[in-house]
Amino acid sequence: MRLTDEQKRRQRGKNIAVLLALLALVALLYVVTLVRIGGNA
Repeated sequence: MRLTDEQKRRQRGKNIAVLLALLALVALLYVVTLVRIGGNA
């Protein structure tokens, strides 16, 4: 199945959105972990 340029562009945009969401989640967990460890020390 061939993708048109428009479909490729939309797919790429979706992939980037998913990537950014995952990076934001990882960053959030990292900050929460630092705060919890820092609070105990």
